[in-house]
Amino acid sequence: MTTTVKRSGYSCNEGVREFEILDRKELESIIDELDQAEIYRKTFEKAIKHKGTSGYAYTYVSAIDGKIGTVWLQQNNFNHPWDDFDQIVLCSIDTNYQSLDFNSPEFLLDDDEQEEFLDFEGTAEDFVAEKFGQEELDERYENLLDWLATEFQLDYSDIKEQMDRLYAWHVLIEYNRFLKDFPSLKIPISCHNRQKIRILKGAINDD
Repeated sequence: MTTTVKRSGYSCNEGVREFEILDRKELESIIDELDQAEIYRKTFEKAIKHKGTSGYAYTYVSAIDGKIGTVWLQQNNFNHPWDDFDQIVLCSIDTNYQSLDFNSPEFLLDDDEQEEFLDFEGTAEDFVAEKFGQEELDERYENLLDWLATEFQLDYSDIKEQMDRLYAWHVLIEYNRFLKDFPSLKIPISCHNRQKIRILKGAINDD
């Protein structure tokens, strides 16, 4: 089952296009069944490829077909509204160097090693590689990623807000269809009309 929504282009000249997307309940069901740890892993792996570059990696579910995608977007760059309107963002990671810098005793060393590290000249990575070898360092990073992925949880409040904005367009379409059948009940609608906002919020809350 699908739902029709409208989406504006960049400018008035581009106009508005209609798109068929999944029914909201179907999309919510897809999200509920996702492996949250795997969502984080996909996002992290994409982020690492762009470490030190201003931007962010994110994983989303498409409202068009329910498929999962992971992409990277450079800072101050934007997709066309018709290209990503359907994306419900599930996880995002900033790819600046500081956000992905895990080369510290806090992440790589246990309590006893952190004591020993105080007298060591070098980084936490150097300490582990010198004392235990590169294979051990790689394993510790794998364990760190496992822990981060396990701790990650979807922000359902943010996801709901994204879906509310997306499906509000469907409410407006249905409202306009309703007016065609009952013109005497017509209420003027504009982008800044408070009555429109009440109608949209009421319809969303009724769902």
